[in-house]
Amino acid sequence: MLHRSIRRPGCWLPALLMVAACWPSAAQHSAAAADTDYVEAHALRRIRIVPAVYPQVAKDNAFSGMVELKFTIRPDGSTADIVVVRSEPAGLFEVSAITALAQWLYEPVVRNGQPVAQRAMIRIRFHP
Repeated sequence: MLHRSIRRPGCWLPALLMVAACWPSAAQHSAAAADTDYVEAHALRRIRIVPAVYPQVAKDNAFSGMVELKFTIRPDGSTADIVVVRSEPAGLFEVSAITALAQWLYEPVVRNGQPVAQRAMIRIRFHP
């Protein structure tokens, strides 16, 4: 009975292997949980903001857009590990957004009396 095959979409495996093969692994659950550890950057206090430079080609063509970024606020308040999550239009504002965010400084996040690293998300908008 335990060796009987059970059909699930995309899976023809013995019953004992079905759970391991067809359901998300512990690593996938951890990755999904880790992705929820981000806070909205606007909820944190910024100490230094460097405006993003509006690219000349965007000015010349009156383009507007946005870049969504995920990043780490280090225990000293500086930013690191900046990653573009989404950009519209793609390829136009990313470098400017990353360059600006890399210079920002936040008030450190404190837990149990100690400054800690915190992952955050932000959307930087560009308008002519």
